[in-house]
Amino acid sequence: MYKVSVKGAAKANLKITLVDKNGSCAAFSNEPSGVLKVVDVKLWWPYMMHENPGYLYLCLLKLVNITLLCLIATK
Repeated sequence: MYKVSVKGAAKANLKITLVDKNGSCAAFSNEPSGVLKVVDVKLWWPYMMHENPGYLYLCLLKLVNITLLCLIATK
């Protein structure tokens, strides 16, 4: 679940993209709030627990000409 607000703006044009470790789009939205649903999610766990460890997804938030990066851990 996410919610984006821009101080001083009633509404902002944005694009939210969740990408996997290969850089492929796992989920996306143009809405300021909601839930990103990932089909066939790869859950995270410590690397010593399995031969093919999970990983964190990368969330890209683009506001007009500004791009912010944040790491999102799956549950």
